[in-house]
Amino acid sequence: MKASEENFLESVCQSYQFIHNFKTKNKKHILTALIRRIRWVFFASTHQV
Repeated sequence: MKASEENFLESVCQSYQFIHNFKTKNKKHILTALIRRIRWVFFASTHQV
């Protein structure tokens, strides 16, 4: 294992852990934010803002 590969895996694990912790704390908030983001992207793509 190269040092860069280890660093990469570590950062992936850390970000996954962070996302997991964040999700469990604010599940509803994340869901609504995600839905809003998807709706906005869909609206923007269909209406060519």
